[in-house]
Amino acid sequence: MRITTSSWKRRLWTFQEGVMSRDLYFLFADGLKNIEDLEVLYSAAAAESVIAAPARSFYTNLLRPRGFRRRADAEFVSSVYRAVQWRTTSRLSDETLALGLILNVNDARLADFHGDERMELLLRNLPEIPAGLIFMPGQRLKNSPFRWAPRTWMIGDNPRYPDPFVNPISTYLPTGYSMTLAQSVLTDRGLLVRYPGYRLRGARSIRFDFDFPTDLTLRRWYQVRRLFPGIVTDLTLEKKQSIKLGIICCRPNAGVLPEIAVLVFIEGESNGTLHSRWLDLVRINLLDQDDDILRAQKRFMAENAQCVPGETLSPEQLWTVD
Repeated sequence: MRITTSSWKRRLWTFQEGVMSRDLYFLFADGLKNIEDLEVLYSAAAAESVIAAPARSFYTNLLRPRGFRRRADAEFVSSVYRAVQWRTTSRLSDETLALGLILNVNDARLADFHGDERMELLLRNLPEIPAGLIFMPGQRLKNSPFRWAPRTWMIGDNPRYPDPFVNPISTYLPTGYSMTLAQSVLTDRGLLVRYPGYRLRGARSIRFDFDFPTDLTLRRWYQVRRLFPGIVTDLTLEKKQSIKLGIICCRPNAGVLPEIAVLVFIEGESNGTLHSRWLDLVRINLLDQDDDILRAQKRFMAENAQCVPGETLSPEQLWTVD
């Protein structure tokens, strides 16, 4: 518990040292303790504090047994993201260098690149990318096909409900003429993922706060609200007579509690895959109060084409997100 709540957990380079060390010791008031020897204390600590469980998870997912180096699969990358999200460094450019060492990215060009290009190179070199990264908060990279990706993992913020990194599912995704079992695949059109969601047809403008129905009776309504209202999103989209929007959700059938989702601009479709542009993070929830549904119905009738109906997509829907 002391390790989890210490300043050691708030600095980027101490995390890198901890992950890559063969033996890790901490100096307590009563002497040195090896990180593995502390495992025997877990049962007693868990009975007294809720901190013990996340502390143990940090150890098992990242520090691992002595001399063990695991492949940078999507689960490990997610664990690294969690571990650095509250850490800081005096030089932001150090972030990708430290992450490259932790994730075993052996590309000498990392030191030659700068800014967004360094993070892009890091992502290109990862064997697997967690699909849940598209739901993480923070400013985005500006170059295609990485406009879905956070510019930094040190966001000082937590994932929103439901946590996209919890219980991730690898699925078969098309890669050329074959299929690969993964959470995502990086393509020239963006990150290929499989998630449920909604297609909104015929919007006249891009709106971040709106309600939409998903049935002809206008009884089932969802509310969409921007997650960070004060942040300006770059919307350099071609002006079209009708804008096709989509909402990518972590799981099907959002409930009454607001859930994290991604609002996207649908640029096209091929072979059942929707090709989209990442716009912003939103919260989506089902309207269950009769007064709220009645107000939504009245707005729908008054605004006519300005209020867009939604099409519920399959839980197996394929998206490329740029």
